[in-house]
Amino acid sequence: MPPSTYTNPILNEDFPDPTIIRAADGYYYAYGTQTKWRKQLIINIQVARSHNLIDWELLGDALPQKPTWADTTQKLWAPHVSEHDGLYYLYFSALPNGATKEDLCLAVAVAEAPAGPFVDIGQPLLCGKSFINIDPMSFDDPATGKRLLYWGSGFGPIKVRELAPDRVSFAPRALQLT
Repeated sequence: MPPSTYTNPILNEDFPDPTIIRAADGYYYAYGTQTKWRKQLIINIQVARSHNLIDWELLGDALPQKPTWADTTQKLWAPHVSEHDGLYYLYFSALPNGATKEDLCLAVAVAEAPAGPFVDIGQPLLCGKSFINIDPMSFDDPATGKRLLYWGSGFGPIKVRELAPDRVSFAPRALQLT
């Protein structure tokens, strides 16, 4: 039986932009933005797990290999993970190699287990000359059956686009609302 009380913080680490899922193995998994763990080791996408949402175990790096198109930067953040048919999809934002601080990309990586390792698909989903290409979140619409990716921030609009059935690319002629 889970404890009836708890004390904050439940995870006393630098763990920004968290997202949490409940995986098929019964554990909750939390993913967080890149950090310099204990001021030494850089973790690209943090992952922790819990059986009760109170007691958390840090598992390390869900994305141990940076994407080749963003392997010289230290800007990987705002992860969102979803599961479909036994695969886990990690959507995140990244600063591509050679870009200015506002040339940001949406990206996706895939894993067979909720803790990873996630492997980048080899190219960004979408890049732009704006700070709005951050904070992705996928959503499977039960009413329409469509797979949607929402994103946006940086004082701009929230955008949405339909994902293709492979979940690692956009659907052709996808409707984009701004």
